[in-house]
Amino acid sequence: MKYSSAIARGVLILGLAAGGLAVGAGCASGPSEDGEDSQDAGTFGTVTDTAGDAVAGASVILIPTTDINTSRLDVDTFSPDATDDEPLEDLVNDTTKSYQTATTDADGRYSFSSITEGDYFIYFKPADGDTGHLPGGSLCREALQLTDVGLDLDIEVSTTPSDSATYVGSSACLACHTDYDTIKKTGHFNGLRVPGTDSALQDITAFENFDSALDRFDGTTTVYFYDYDGTRGFDKYKTKETSTGTVEFSITLLKTGDTYQMQFNNVINPADPNDGITYDVDLTYGGAVYKQRYLTDLDGSYQVLPLQYQQEGSDSYTKRTRTIWRDYHSATSWFDHTNQIFKTPAKSKSFDNNCAGCHMTGYALSGDSTDGWVASAVSDENGTIDYDGDGDLEEINTGCEVCHGPGSEHVSAGGDGQAIVTLG
Repeated sequence: MKYSSAIARGVLILGLAAGGLAVGAGCASGPSEDGEDSQDAGTFGTVTDTAGDAVAGASVILIPTTDINTSRLDVDTFSPDATDDEPLEDLVNDTTKSYQTATTDADGRYSFSSITEGDYFIYFKPADGDTGHLPGGSLCREALQLTDVGLDLDIEVSTTPSDSATYVGSSACLACHTDYDTIKKTGHFNGLRVPGTDSALQDITAFENFDSALDRFDGTTTVYFYDYDGTRGFDKYKTKETSTGTVEFSITLLKTGDTYQMQFNNVINPADPNDGITYDVDLTYGGAVYKQRYLTDLDGSYQVLPLQYQQEGSDSYTKRTRTIWRDYHSATSWFDHTNQIFKTPAKSKSFDNNCAGCHMTGYALSGDSTDGWVASAVSDENGTIDYDGDGDLEEINTGCEVCHGPGSEHVSAGGDGQAIVTLG
């Protein structure tokens, strides 16, 4: 799927309203705001993009609300070819449907000479070959109650970068968009962090207990994994800081200098050659909402360590989903229950090729299942870490361009709404 198509999918789904907004009263006569003559019936207006340019050769389509499928999607049968996941776009592409359509002229003007009164979504469709605009438009998100009194309804549409655009990093975005500096305090920008360290693009002051788990890395905190249950999902062991039940192994939380570490201890089989093995916590993963996990770099590819901290947890709860610590895939990645020895996670289990694609700005993946996968993100002078080892800091979190698209063409054009996705 092209980037613009993915964004269009989100824009269309988010805005569908159940009822119409009445816009007919008091709009029937007189010149429009842009100086064009009004018309006594129907609906008319001008289509411009976020750069202020008129959009010619496009279609403005009136879609009755009665055609919208409001039933819940069946996620079990969902596929990329589904015809009910983009309510407006799917209807427009349905050859069995026929809707009132107007085409914009060289000045971006469109006109319907008459309108059948009703509730409509007003949908913008770019001309064939127009790769610089996204479908939808500013009037597609809420149904409008249209009456045949000559409504002047202008439409604004989003530009979009081309397939040749490249990522520039959020530091470049915030250099101009200074009003959005507080975005550094969101969970998006702080999902992955070097433990206990802020980069210039990160600020966790809005989250009181974000890194509360790091205080437990004191050399005295040990979490025991016990009472294996093979019928469970990723948390086959109960976990607690007190030894109880049938303990198979434990993890001791350490800090050596500025490095946070997890030491694996084989309780049930001390002869395990990997008993006492220690892994550095190179990145924390989460902390803004309820839980935090931990990543370690294994031969250039990151793996998620098998211990999850839950800020609101308490060992007074009997359910392991609500305790302070929770087993995270230890039996599938880190400990062989049958042979009672520690193991190294398969390269296919790495964070790089399973998780990073939804977290990183400008995500790319190299490698293979034999030598391991290595993820990379856009280079940014204020990035979190040199994730791929190329010598440059990278923005490994959800930055501006994840939603707005790669910004190189936007920057080259001087901004002003050009070559960038405007989600509203």
